[in-house]
Amino acid sequence: MGYRRMRGGRPVMRTILFMPAMQAARGRGEFAAFYKRLVEAGKKPIVAIAAVMRKIVVTLNARFTEKVIQQS
Repeated sequence: MGYRRMRGGRPVMRTILFMPAMQAARGRGEFAAFYKRLVEAGKKPIVAIAAVMRKIVVTLNARFTEKVIQQS
């Protein structure tokens, strides 16, 4: 049995977020700890990077929403 391939979503956004997610996973911050926890739990590194990409998007969206609400 083979492994699933990433598909669906927005390929352009995946391409844009891949390198920032790689750097965030290598760093020392919140995203690095998240990545390490996933890999230690048995996730494949590419799956963990995809999870970091999603976490980056969710975090940015929350910060943007907070800023818009504060300006209102």
